[in-house]
Amino acid sequence: MSIIRCAISLVILLSAVSCPVLAVEVFFSPSRDCENRIVDAANNAKVEINAAVYSINNPRIVAALEAAHRRGTKVRILTDRTQAGGKSSLVLELVKAGVPLRVHTKHKIEHNKFGMFDDKVAISGSYNWTAPASEVNSENCVVMSEANAIAAYKSDSMSCGL
Repeated sequence: MSIIRCAISLVILLSAVSCPVLAVEVFFSPSRDCENRIVDAANNAKVEINAAVYSINNPRIVAALEAAHRRGTKVRILTDRTQAGGKSSLVLELVKAGVPLRVHTKHKIEHNKFGMFDDKVAISGSYNWTAPASEVNSENCVVMSEANAIAAYKSDSMSCGL
């Protein structure tokens, strides 16, 4: 009987101990890893997506943002004005789909590349939301689920005009 009590006590003790949860993942391109994480985060977002990105022309990411908007997720995008007008930009496609999109006016260049998804996940790094970023460029992204990191991105998104 004492062995059973000991085992139960151990289970209770272990469940009370805070175990570290993977709060950061890092990915490098060329590969589909960053693209897949952004698409997955957009597909899983229920409440809101806030993103500040330099360039957007990745069809899968754009489709995931449009789908999120259609299902009622609040989507807000801030992008660079010179990149928005580029021939490969898919900004107009987002606008036509009704996604609230702004071009920056506060700084010379909107060079950020981050997205926040339901205040649960933030994805940032050098990874532009473009096809070349997945296919040929040397870029990176960091996927974070740690509350302090998400709060910092949320704070910056307010200051950059999102």
